Amino acid sequence: MKLRKPFQKNRKDSMPIIVLSLLIFVSCASQPTGPTPDWVLTSNSNAQHWVGVGSITKPFSGNIREATRTQAVNEIASQISIQISSNFTNVMTEYNYDVNAFTKSIIDSRVENSLDHIEYVNFHEDENRFYVQAKLSKQKYYESLATKRENAVQTSLGYIQRADKELNGESFKLLQTAMDEIVQFMDEPLHIEYEGESQNIYSLIKLKFQDKGNRIELISAQKEMEITFGFSNNEMVSLSSIDKNSGRNISGIPVKIESSEKINLVSGITDADGNLILSIPQFESFSTQKQLLLSMNFQGIELFEHSFSKTPISIKVNSPSITVNIDERLLGVKADNPIIGPMIKEFFASSLSASFNESQQVDLIISGKVNTSKKSDSPNEWGIYQTFADATITVHSGSTGDEIYSVTVPKVQGADFNSNEGSAKEGIKKISKKLETITLPQILKHIQKL
Repeated sequence: MKLRKPFQKNRKDSMPIIVLSLLIFVSCASQPTGPTPDWVLTSNSNAQHWVGVGSITKPFSGNIREATRTQAVNEIASQISIQISSNFTNVMTEYNYDVNAFTKSIIDSRVENSLDHIEYVNFHEDENRFYVQAKLSKQKYYESLATKRENAVQTSLGYIQRADKELNGESFKLLQTAMDEIVQFMDEPLHIEYEGESQNIYSLIKLKFQDKGNRIELISAQKEMEITFGFSNNEMVSLSSIDKNSGRNISGIPVKIESSEKINLVSGITDADGNLILSIPQFESFSTQKQLLLSMNFQGIELFEHSFSKTPISIKVNSPSITVNIDERLLGVKADNPIIGPMIKEFFASSLSASFNESQQVDLIISGKVNTSKKSDSPNEWGIYQTFADATITVHSGSTGDEIYSVTVPKVQGADFNSNEGSAKEGIKKISKKLETITLPQILKHIQKL
């Protein structure tokens, strides 16, 4: 007689029990972990802590716990920002900072420095959302802030003392660095003992920057200059930066020279002897009198308020003289009413206020040849006369005779229903248009760089 194994019957009978157990487990897992706690609904900050609650909707792609923590921290940051914004508004207005951008920078910095003190005290999860409650001890926050503030003040004070040792370009950089050290703590007055007096360090830095700037005088070797409009790139200005108190030259001073039009400027830094040579900037339009302005160039330094004096240089502007000699031939015959030469004169009269004469004692000599040739004596099968035009233009310096530019425009086709002469004129007009829109502007840019 063959006996069945006892467990076979038990296995068959136990299947419904296993399935029922799984259903109960799944049903329980899908239910909320418990009722919504009070801190989710009414989690308020108090005298001891800032409190923030993060809440993320499910499903969420990513680390939902980390994302909810970040949201809780951001809520704490927004509460701190209200206090910082309120305290900073007056100070930022006085020191000419962008309140919104600056405050955000400070908030980010302070929250980041406080992360070690933030506690995540509660977590809750239901069917739809995941919650985190975080808090930051105000006592720990202010204690940490006080330590950082004191360190910043001492560092800033060190930069101020270094700036006081000598007046040069580095002095201004040191003062700006001193301000950068303490500027994020400007929501509270910072008083220090300096030279036997109690002073607000913000005001001290700003006044020192202004006082040092006022001591510097920029002196130009040329009070007046005479230039030729469009030919001034070789003209230079020699200048020195002087300490008004001691009379000595000051090194490392950033200087700019700009036209009174304030369109173009040239900048540089005085050398070890306090001297600097700068080329004069280009003028955008012609007039017989212009002015250059020398000033210190503290671009990028927030402490600079554009209130330092400027040194003027008077400029007498002469219009350039140009000789234009274009041999324009219409089917081998010298043109009675040339097109290219008059166009060149009009262009330079408009752009450089140039005068024109045939003398060789001029600033610029423009010469060239324009030729045309017909394809045949008769029109083609469509009744069109066809010709070809070409041009060569050369530009020489009037002072040296050196060639400074040359261009050739080959085989430009002209067409006309009436005559080869009309066709040739059309070809020359096409060349004229190309020279006016492309070649002459290139020549103008080139000569202004001489």
